[in-house]
Amino acid sequence: VNSIITTISFVAPTPSNDSKQFGDSIYVNFSTNSSTDHYAFVDFDNDLLFWMRMDDLNGSSDPTDISKYSNNGSAKNGAGQSANGYFGESFTFDGINDYVVMGRLKSIGFNKHGNTSYSFWINVTDNTQNARYGIIDVLDTHLNESLVIGLNQSRHLEVGTLLDNNTIQTVKSNKSLSIGKWNHVVVLYFNHSVEIYINSTLEGSGNILSFKNNVGDENNIGNEQLFDANSCNCSIDEVIIINRTITTDEIKSLFNTTANPYFHNYTGLKKGTHVFTGHAVDRDGNRNDTVARSVLIGDIPDISLVAPTPNNNSNQSNTNIFVNISSSDNTEDHYAFVDFDNDLLFWMRM
Repeated sequence: VNSIITTISFVAPTPSNDSKQFGDSIYVNFSTNSSTDHYAFVDFDNDLLFWMRMDDLNGSSDPTDISKYSNNGSAKNGAGQSANGYFGESFTFDGINDYVVMGRLKSIGFNKHGNTSYSFWINVTDNTQNARYGIIDVLDTHLNESLVIGLNQSRHLEVGTLLDNNTIQTVKSNKSLSIGKWNHVVVLYFNHSVEIYINSTLEGSGNILSFKNNVGDENNIGNEQLFDANSCNCSIDEVIIINRTITTDEIKSLFNTTANPYFHNYTGLKKGTHVFTGHAVDRDGNRNDTVARSVLIGDIPDISLVAPTPNNNSNQSNTNIFVNISSSDNTEDHYAFVDFDNDLLFWMRM
């Protein structure tokens, strides 16, 4: 190990920890620094479903998922760790029958009507077999339909599934992967639409209209079960699954944060507390994480004068005025008072 990520922090205009703001968005600006190229991303409200770096192994030499969901893998038929990853170590697959299986887990499943992002690095080491290769096979959240990411015979990326008549339905990349070189791949799935990015450039898009029920499938890396394809003759590194559609700027940060610093404006947020953590990894596999930051999106308190408070510009004969305030805040406690005839002499809210 030759390097260390020396700086990793949230910077302005990212809200301070334990702060409160109004509206429906949080702008996150993430600053990192390293002596080598590195990538960075943010886990926002636990949207990081899966992060298998291939550096982190359990006692059985199986790769582990370091997201909060711990969807750990089991290496099969000789799949093993290699020191020659793009960011530290990778896992290698021989193109015959080895793979990593995560079983039938709902927590990394995709929602065919929702949004999911897949990111990984791949080095295809052999181009002699005229066959499909499986890279990633993921189940949906109901465990009965599959989405496959693989390579076709010409080494173009394919994302697809089977139709009920057993025909293959795929979206293909316009560009083939270079043999013997590391390529960064991001696949965005959003409500039946697919976009394929290679080295941060959009290289293919299309639609997947329907899925075949396939209850016997599992979540795999390095192989797939749906198309009866071969195991991938390749090395795979840094597999990340995020439970939303990431932006093109975030894709660039996953490709190379050194050239593309991370920032993102999270919009359409619900009222309440939102928690996020920044992560960064350099070429030597060094990882650094921020502490979790918490930001409350609150309501501006509702306040009004209600009966029996007299109407505005009204007259009355008695010498007292009954004032009734109605106020509410859906996110936290609040206080209220009345300034009557300018009797409020001082109010310093800090």
